[in-house]
Amino acid sequence: MKNCMGCRKTNKTRVVGMIMVCVLLLWTAGPAFAETLTLSFLGDCTIGGIDTGGYTSSSFTRYMDKNGYDKSFPFANIAEILLSDDLTIANCEGVFTTGRAASLAKLNLRATADWADAFVLGGVDALNISNNHTKDYGNAGMRDTLAALRNRNLGAFGGGELYVYRVKGVTIGMTGYSYPHRFDIRRQTKDIQTLREQGCDLVIVSMHWGREGNPTPTKEQRTLGPLLIDAGADIVFGHGPHVLQPIEVYQGGVVFYSLANMVFGANSSPADVDTVIAQVVYHIGDGITIKELSVLPASMHVKNNYQPRLYEEQADKERVYKKMTFRNMTESGLPESFLKTGKVIFDAPNED
Repeated sequence: MKNCMGCRKTNKTRVVGMIMVCVLLLWTAGPAFAETLTLSFLGDCTIGGIDTGGYTSSSFTRYMDKNGYDKSFPFANIAEILLSDDLTIANCEGVFTTGRAASLAKLNLRATADWADAFVLGGVDALNISNNHTKDYGNAGMRDTLAALRNRNLGAFGGGELYVYRVKGVTIGMTGYSYPHRFDIRRQTKDIQTLREQGCDLVIVSMHWGREGNPTPTKEQRTLGPLLIDAGADIVFGHGPHVLQPIEVYQGGVVFYSLANMVFGANSSPADVDTVIAQVVYHIGDGITIKELSVLPASMHVKNNYQPRLYEEQADKERVYKKMTFRNMTESGLPESFLKTGKVIFDAPNED
């Protein structure tokens, strides 16, 4: 479990917790799976805003300052979910720096390093930093961002940086890349092999790809997603289009083509506010097998306040579930029931 108030998990508490759970289960239930592992995924997160030449121009930080909100505000409605899983991963679309922009001719996204606390308080554990805003402030800005995240014990990966996370006796490896990909996954394949050689039980590949505003994956996405699973990835975590795109369950792996935005300080009023917390649950027993896949539908904000909130109305939920599937459900590898529940329960492995 993630500790509240932004404290990071410790190996000691994990080991004690695992022992207690195992003993309880063996005593009360006989032979069964001792534990499950829950992974959560969030789309693009910009903690900060657009820099137009003067640092205080960031609409996100100005909004927070004006309303007296602390750094827990952006994730306040969803932090309980993210603090109670075993690993939360998001895309960090922006830079934590006070340096100079590499070019004022483009859209530059940033905040000061202290705003990285929002991820900690929100329950995020690891962040992909490979996207089209990684170098908004040059190599120095990227180094500042890595330092801001790592100084808070947040995992950072992408663009050649690998990250390995251990929880409940499971070793999880992460790598990430941004477009252009040009139907080439040689770099990702090499990273997958490296992570497997380092003993990773699960491998996650983060891909910043696709067309902005397009709810349909491109031919490149549809080709590379399954290829990455074939290359040894367990989950392909896609983002970049800023809108939701379908899920594909393929050969025991999961491809999230796009999880839209979550906390997104770069746009106070996106045309499409639908987003999700995507979760994958694994059995931990004699091996690691997928148990459950689910999406929790949400709005990116309420009244343009940069604070995501889960949907309560079934009609809103079903609208989102539909966006997460291909028109032909067999292409998604999901049952028809997903359109009503947003959840898939996979066959449990033999427990004899």
